[in-house]
Amino acid sequence: MQSEDPNDANGVPLRRRSKRRKYTPYKPSALQCQFELAINKPGGTAKILRIVENASDRDIEELNARGWTPLVGAIFRLGKNTTKNGNSEKSERELMQMIRTFHDRGVSFNSGALFDAHYQRPLVIAAYFGYHSAVRLMIELGALPDLYDADRRNVWFAAFQNPASSGSNRSLRECDRRTARTLLDMGVVAKDLREWRRSPEGS
Repeated sequence: MQSEDPNDANGVPLRRRSKRRKYTPYKPSALQCQFELAINKPGGTAKILRIVENASDRDIEELNARGWTPLVGAIFRLGKNTTKNGNSEKSERELMQMIRTFHDRGVSFNSGALFDAHYQRPLVIAAYFGYHSAVRLMIELGALPDLYDADRRNVWFAAFQNPASSGSNRSLRECDRRTARTLLDMGVVAKDLREWRRSPEGS
């Protein structure tokens, strides 16, 4: 019995058919599902805090390995009530509490999440809504200011996008200006942000 000739009539090697890989849809972790349900329900902020406080270290590590964070959805939830006058003190307090709790549990600030079919990052979204205190705190706790979202926005670019503006009115609110000033004061806005990442801590 003759074996199959691996070459064609002209002696050129035939291409072997590659086996098709079976498509495996993305499956969120159990902890991720808990967060996503909490974000979309009344009292979501308190529920998010309870979930992250009760999560196991292994589950937190898995979230970080997946590059996913519930902070994106949580900040959008708080920011949806932003106005031309800025954000409420209550939403500021809730966000600051979440950031500290997430840091204590080891949740990465450099992960992201899909929101409205776009990959977003918590630092960029916080700057977009004018949460200047939250922006400062996240950078102090390790958030990298040179990371982009799916729309190629970094934290500096987002600070100048007033979400409460409409039409030709593109003026900045006081909270937007304070966000930009915070970034300048922290020295994270430079020609090359990689210089900032190489600089000594606190410089």
